[in-house]
Amino acid sequence: SLRGGDGSSLRGGDGSSLNGGYMSSLRGGYMSSLRGGYMSRFCGKKNTVFAAEWWHNYEFVGMRVAVVDGTNIKEDVWYDLDDNGEWKEADNQQDI
Repeated sequence: SLRGGDGSSLRGGDGSSLNGGYMSSLRGGYMSSLRGGYMSRFCGKKNTVFAAEWWHNYEFVGMRVAVVDGTNIKEDVWYDLDDNGEWKEADNQQDI
């Protein structure tokens, strides 16, 4: 289990649990759980869970969750939320 502050870059192995703050980059192995703050990006292996804070106009709206299933959310691809709180492939695909 790893916890980082704002702007952290965290990388864990299989079954890892990572928690990052605002604008963090989180990468986990198989069956990991990743939680990031506003404007964070996520990457993982099969069955990894992403949980991202969604903010709109500086107001917290809620959490958005996705699972790496290989179809809708692909392995080893970086994701973040768009302005509508939907998961999308991140513009920045640079690895950490």
